[in-house]
Amino acid sequence: MRTARCSAGACRGPAPLGDRAAEAVADASRRLAAELVIRDEVDHRLRLLDAAQGRVDGGQRGVSLEGLRQVHAELRRIARCPTVPCAVSCSTWPGG
Repeated sequence: MRTARCSAGACRGPAPLGDRAAEAVADASRRLAAELVIRDEVDHRLRLLDAAQGRVDGGQRGVSLEGLRQVHAELRRIARCPTVPCAVSCSTWPGG
C-alpha cells in the first residue's frame, strides 16, 4: 500500500477518515434522506391535489386560490417539522 504524499498541508492520496469526518458524512446523509422523504411526500400530495381538482398533466385547469392556500399552509407545516417522523404522523394522512 502506498503512503499519502503531503505537502503544504494537502494530501493527495488515500487516507482514512477520522471519527468526526465519518460522523459528519453520516449526519449529512441522514439529513439528505429526510429531505428527500419530505420532498417525495410533497410531490405526492401535490399530485393528489391535482387529481382532486380534475387536472391532468398538461391540462389547463388550475387550482383554486383556496386550494393553493391550503397546500401552502401544509407545506409550511411540513417545513417547520424538524424530523421525518413528525411529517409522517401528519393528521391529514388516512389513519393519522
